[in-house]
Amino acid sequence: MNKETLHRHLIQLLNNGYSEDEIRSLVIAPHALIDQVIAEFRQQQQTITRQQRSQQSQAAFAMRLKH
Repeated sequence: MNKETLHRHLIQLLNNGYSEDEIRSLVIAPHALIDQVIAEFRQQQQTITRQQRSQQSQAAFAMRLKH
């Protein structure tokens, strides 16, 4: 399995709710690659969370202006 395919599978496992510890124990792959994918996944999740908070704040502000 090449690096890109393994990367996609690891992201899919994380998206499906597997914990980082479960992935580390279940997946046979270089630890550096697993750690890199987990770090990228965390970064993506933080970015999504920030975007959602920003959108919520904007929506709440717009609703206050309406009243």
